[in-house]
Amino acid sequence: MKNIGLDVKLLKIGLQYAQLRATGGNFLQLFSSQDNVKLEVDPSNYQNLTYLHAMVLDPQAPKVHLKSVNLDEVLEYDEIKEKFTNSINTNGNAGSIDVLQNQGLTNLDLLCAVVPFTIADATCDISYHRSHMAENIEAFGLKGADNVAAFILNELNEYHTKNLAAYKLEEPFVTNLNELKVTLGFECIVRGYEGRGTDNVYVNSDRLLTKIDAIRH
Repeated sequence: MKNIGLDVKLLKIGLQYAQLRATGGNFLQLFSSQDNVKLEVDPSNYQNLTYLHAMVLDPQAPKVHLKSVNLDEVLEYDEIKEKFTNSINTNGNAGSIDVLQNQGLTNLDLLCAVVPFTIADATCDISYHRSHMAENIEAFGLKGADNVAAFILNELNEYHTKNLAAYKLEEPFVTNLNELKVTLGFECIVRGYEGRGTDNVYVNSDRLLTKIDAIRH
């Protein structure tokens, strides 16, 4: 098992929670107790999810923050039990709303494409990337899936071999459905490439990545 940071744990369980709620799955399994879970929120609010944030600034009280049009929900997390302990929805019981789509994709679809890909970067899971890229992807000044995959392999292989993380993902993932884009902040901790930046990641109707614009700060 890779060394998985708290940020990655939160992103994984947060996305899983949203997916289960959007599809009517058993999301209660992700809670240590069902007493503080909001059951009345309509699944459409999770299909329209525009914001996913792993909140790790206070490691004693980690949280996942979710937002959509009618939803503003904070999920409190117990790292020892690896489950949520509480759900706080500041907008109350969000009812049914129209599910927004572009080229057959929802906001949640964008997150489902980009979040796992970015987690694979962070954890140096070098087996993941190639099959989730469009053949004509543009990234890191390169064009074509084989070239981009080779670049990622070269950059991450040492940290993969040493079982080390390459990135911290402590900033929000924010969707733009009109542009089929997810924007996220990152901190690179690879030796010689340290620093913060922002990725703009574009997805096509097949849920494959077509472009990554990385901006260093």
